[in-house]
Amino acid sequence: MELTTTLMGKQSICLEPGGQFEPSGAPLKTLHQTCAEVKVVEEMGIGFIGIGFQPKWERKDIPIMPK
Repeated sequence: MELTTTLMGKQSICLEPGGQFEPSGAPLKTLHQTCAEVKVVEEMGIGFIGIGFQPKWERKDIPIMPK
């Protein structure tokens, strides 16, 4: 089962094997445009954190989500 959605052409969001969502934005001209693209979900009570570190779990503790 593929859990990737393409949004308006060049953007996508997918569910990664560790259970996290990964947004992939469209190529934009400015940092301000990129910021606005990420903030669009705030009105839905969703936010994105731009980090790739899990300080509380070891790798063996993260469940694997099959693609």
